Amino acid sequence: MNKVEFNTTLDEVLWDINPKYRGNIPEDFLIKRILSHGGVFLIMGAIKKYGKNKIKEVFEKMPKGSFLPKKYLYIKNFILL
Repeated sequence: MNKVEFNTTLDEVLWDINPKYRGNIPEDFLIKRILSHGGVFLIMGAIKKYGKNKIKEVFEKMPKGSFLPKKYLYIKNFILL
């Protein structure tokens, strides 16, 4: 049976930023990228690192158009409860 990977890495959400400049990325920008482009495992890792309140604060400031509708509702109603 083939193993299917659903993990998203920081490299995949920061594809357009040179790795040598990634240490200077503002926290809110990184969280926004993770929420809008990352998978569940990356989002959960961000919650562990930054705390649920910080993630929720950034999420609530983001426009709904930053997400696919199903992903927005999943994050809002399940991950950030």
